[in-house]
Amino acid sequence: MLTTNSNFDAKHDLDYKSPMYVIHFDGEAVDYCNQIPALGAFDELDPDDGTEVDTASRLNPTSSIVTVTDLDDDETAYNYHDYGADYWSGDFKFRKAVWPVGYAGGLCGVWCLANTLNDYGTMDANNEDCLLLYLSGVDISHFTLTLRESNGAANTEDTSSNLDWFSAYRLEIERRENEGAYGVLYCRIYSDTSYTTLVDTLMVELTEKEDFRYLYDVTSYGTGAGGQAVTIIVYKTYIERQCKKYLAGISGSSQSITPEEGTASIGGISFNLLDYDNEITALLATDTCNFHRKKTTIKAGYKGMNETDMLTVCTGWVTGLSLTSDGLAYKFQITDPQKWLQRKIFRGAETSSVNLQGNPINILLAVLQSTGLGTNGTHDYLAAENGLGLSSDYINVTDIESVRNKWFPANSHYMKFAITERKTAKEFIEKEILKVLNCYPVIDGSGKYSIRPFKPPLIAYEKVQSFTDDNITKLPTWDANLSALVNEVEFSYDHDGSDYGTEEFYADTTSINNRGPGNKPISIKSMGLHTSVAGASIAMTTGDVITRRKNSIFNRFAAPPLKVSVTTYFDRWLTEVGDIVPVTSAYLPDIEAGTRGLDARRMEVQNISVNWDKGTVTATLLDTGYAKNNYCVISPCMTVTAGTSGTEFTVSVADAAKYANFTDPEVQMYDSHGRTQGSHVTIKDVNTTTGVITCDDIGSTPSAGWTVRFADYDDATAEQKLYWYLSDENGYLGTANDPQQLIIP
Repeated sequence: MLTTNSNFDAKHDLDYKSPMYVIHFDGEAVDYCNQIPALGAFDELDPDDGTEVDTASRLNPTSSIVTVTDLDDDETAYNYHDYGADYWSGDFKFRKAVWPVGYAGGLCGVWCLANTLNDYGTMDANNEDCLLLYLSGVDISHFTLTLRESNGAANTEDTSSNLDWFSAYRLEIERRENEGAYGVLYCRIYSDTSYTTLVDTLMVELTEKEDFRYLYDVTSYGTGAGGQAVTIIVYKTYIERQCKKYLAGISGSSQSITPEEGTASIGGISFNLLDYDNEITALLATDTCNFHRKKTTIKAGYKGMNETDMLTVCTGWVTGLSLTSDGLAYKFQITDPQKWLQRKIFRGAETSSVNLQGNPINILLAVLQSTGLGTNGTHDYLAAENGLGLSSDYINVTDIESVRNKWFPANSHYMKFAITERKTAKEFIEKEILKVLNCYPVIDGSGKYSIRPFKPPLIAYEKVQSFTDDNITKLPTWDANLSALVNEVEFSYDHDGSDYGTEEFYADTTSINNRGPGNKPISIKSMGLHTSVAGASIAMTTGDVITRRKNSIFNRFAAPPLKVSVTTYFDRWLTEVGDIVPVTSAYLPDIEAGTRGLDARRMEVQNISVNWDKGTVTATLLDTGYAKNNYCVISPCMTVTAGTSGTEFTVSVADAAKYANFTDPEVQMYDSHGRTQGSHVTIKDVNTTTGVITCDDIGSTPSAGWTVRFADYDDATAEQKLYWYLSDENGYLGTANDPQQLIIP
């Protein structure tokens, strides 16, 4: 399920809501949408990317700030960015911060748009047009900000109330060109980083409509009498991307997975942009390849949202471009990152064998990320011809590493390859690694490539949406899926460079006797699995890997898994392919029980298609065979390394990390002999840097060797109850008789 935020949830949970979509082309200053977000996304403008003019060496621009030191009002100093003639037109919005830290009088421009290059005092003397925000010292405790329009010899301005020296203020500068006769310029002054505590609002009714070329981070006055200096830190400028309502249609091609084969189809989204006044035609001409392979991000949310609260539903590249049949719009086809996996890897293997060995997930990451330069993260260690060189913009490295650490840690799984020919990256990854490990690839909610193992959802970590008659809009389809029967599996491994040295064949005789043979056996041929590397240093032998993989296939497919297709309301679009969701419907038969009605049947989303225009979701789901009870992970334990007092003790940093994300968990303390030393102890703070734990009073100072464990079920928080507890002899938990929890077999 896509990860949401509280602002998104507030809109998503409304009964009546209007979907909103935003398209962003990488590196472009304009976004395209079907509805204008309440607040658009902001792009950063690094000061050190600008041009510095500084006769007295008063400025120090870096990537984040411009430090202005002892800038006198008769000195020329400014830092600017050239956007080309008439670039700043129409409406715009900027954000930045200022922090005055030294005063001896003086003036300093902290934001300016102009068509000439000068300090702002010279512009004023020359009657040059500009829009300006400048700072003026009042006394040793206060300063003001003044917003000005200079139109020839006429200046129109508004000055703030006194602001505190040595305090940082956030500024939001906006031009609304459709207000008043010629537009209105605003500067809102905030005292907090979230831009919510408003201190003052400056407003200037403009006297002309004018477009500008140069954006200044900072500019001196330059024509003063001298002896009036100022020291100030001016933070980088954030520029709101303009969002134009040109999006005329959006549709998605669904992504599908085949878990038993470790494969996934390539997905994507297409959309139409209206070519108002040939704007899109002109935009395409600015790119050498006319936007072919242009990185594109698509976000979805609801009317009234800020763009930052919307969810990314696709990150991909332009792989198709055509004119619509009426000639009024361009149709863009966006393909997800799996498109890159169609490239060949091991491109020099015919000349020199490529030898790889180690944890298979590490090998997968090396193939995805290696550039030959060693600069693309910790997994960039292969020669350039052996990898794809994809950046973490396209791969969810953290998520893949998490799968490795939870399910295939260290040398618990081990593969060794001797590659002698070029291979398609997608084929190598899916056939040689994912299929063997019972994993499959997915494109996650941020549009990045990731992988998933086939497993039940762990309620402590994973949220999923349910599919019920309350959100299913059409009669669901039911298929016994008899053609999916698999009761024979063959493994080939111990590859010697030319052939497989070991072949194993397994059959589920009960299934064969009852149902006959399936259409064909699942064949798993692994060039990476070898009995020769499975020694004392390898936690799981090749035989163990094969046995577990064989059992997982038979457990699911020896009795064919039920297949269901549903169409739902739009709010189920947060579900992702690969999610294991509960399905409840009175219209679907439960043929094992001989009754009508499925109740919370655990089913895996194999295909999901969102109709973004009509607001519907269609999903195909495959039964998993998992029980309805909650699957949980074992609760964490910490060991005390030193005690300070009855309210503070130290554990290892690794142990502290286990409790870092809990909110006031209830624990029990045991001494080294297992005797209870503290009950109903609430942990108040966890320092993951030092391992120091703060809690309410235990009653005595813990000693090294004491252990910290979850409190009893009835005393635990709701968050802790998502972890595994032992049930009573009747299968219940606590005095409320909550249902027992399951651990993964």
